[in-house]
Amino acid sequence: MASHRSLSIGTTPVLVSPEGVHSGVEVILQNQSETNNIYVGANSGTSVDSFGLKIYPTTAISVTLGSREEMWAVSDGTVDANLMWSNP
Repeated sequence: MASHRSLSIGTTPVLVSPEGVHSGVEVILQNQSETNNIYVGANSGTSVDSFGLKIYPTTAISVTLGSREEMWAVSDGTVDANLMWSNP
């Protein structure tokens, strides 16, 4: 079953994967900003200087997370984003 929500991402890392234990999940994160990037990583220490992937303005990424993996996001400004996830 697919779920979705809108969220605001700022300079403090936010969890963008389902909380708690899951059996694996596909996460799609869309950057709605026309100017600011989103930076994603595997832990709450994700920052604009230490990250795994960069999501440019008005683009999206799709990531498949394994069981119990987390994905965190931060931005270089305040960004509206869309988040969608489902079990693969």
